[in-house]
Amino acid sequence: MARSSGPVLRTQRLVMEPIRREDSDDLFESVVSQDSVMRWLATGRADSRSAAEAMCDDHVAHWTRHASPLTTMIYDLADLPHPGISVELRGLPF
Repeated sequence: MARSSGPVLRTQRLVMEPIRREDSDDLFESVVSQDSVMRWLATGRADSRSAAEAMCDDHVAHWTRHASPLTTMIYDLADLPHPGISVELRGLPF
């Protein structure tokens, strides 16, 4: 079952879909609250749930204004018509 209204690409081991504000709880639990992960990202230390919400909001706003490479790839791999920029992926080994 898809979690987003945007394009979704599914394989046996991967689900690729655009980020949403509703993803902030998962982002917080898996990434933002973990010192071992955040030491390599952003501030370099674990942060708050509101920081995870802000990250999601920033990503959604950015990719709403600009064509997302991930969204473009999902549209192209799924052979869906894309309203924005298209990337030719045919012939690649996947």
